[in-house]
This record gives sequence, structure tokens and C-alpha cells, in this order.
Amino acid sequence: MSETILTVMSVITALLLFVCPGWFFLFLLPAWLGWPLALGSAAVGPWMLYRIDRDLYGERK
Repeated sequence: MSETILTVMSVITALLLFVCPGWFFLFLLPAWLGWPLALGSAAVGPWMLYRIDRDLYGERK
């Protein structure tokens, strides 16, 4: 499944680079960089919410 997604993204990237190279830097580069950021925030988000909640309301017993 992931190979299919990567293939589709690679084809779209190649087409956009061929048609208009500037589009790559405007749209696709932030999208490619967004994948690790989204995964990282999904992993860290609940922990950050827990810490904020603990700082605001104190430790619950």
C-alpha cells in the first residue's frame, strides 16, 4: 500500500517538475517536509497536552 502512495507521489512530482519547476518549491517541497512534521506532532501532541494540563491544574490524585 505504501509503495503505491509513494509511486503516485513520485509521478505527480515528476509531472510538476516537467511542467513548471517553480511549483515544486511552492507546493511539493513543503508537502514533503510536512510528512515528518505531521508524524512527529501526532506522536508528541498527547504528551504535550498532558504536560500543559498538569501545569495548569496540578497533579491529580
